[in-house]
Amino acid sequence: MMRLTEGTVLVQDGEPRASQLDQEVVLLSLRAGVIFGLNRAATEIWNLLGEPRPVGEICAALSQRYEVMPRP
Repeated sequence: MMRLTEGTVLVQDGEPRASQLDQEVVLLSLRAGVIFGLNRAATEIWNLLGEPRPVGEICAALSQRYEVMPRP
């Protein structure tokens, strides 16, 4: 199993397919045969993953957006 660190770079995969519905994203995975509905926070993460980003940058963006302190 892969261990994520602040420096691990993540990016959206081409599968599942994403579609924007109102202010949320729905993902359709043909490979898994599943549809995922993302809530507001997950939609924001998905959008941040539109280009490669380190986990630390994603956490910093979410901490700032939701006014929470990052974990030490």
